[in-house]
Amino acid sequence: MVVGSQPSVVVANFFMEDFEERALAHLAYKPLCWFRCVDDTFIIWPHGTENLERFLDHFNELHRNIQFFIEMERVDHLPFYDIDI
Repeated sequence: MVVGSQPSVVVANFFMEDFEERALAHLAYKPLCWFRCVDDTFIIWPHGTENLERFLDHFNELHRNIQFFIEMERVDHLPFYDIDI
């Protein structure tokens, strides 16, 4: 399959849905909300920075080819998909 072709996008979305469900299933601390669009994820995290770091480590340990990173809100601004949230 060629990356970017319609079937590969559908397969990638199914894979990520399953990946996210399994990754979130047994966590003590979970995001208040979780929205993903293609390869960007927006979450609201009410459990403090230390638990957020553990959460990120957990996700990044699950698959060697999938790595998440965090861009946190700065001075009441967070860019997400060319929108200032």
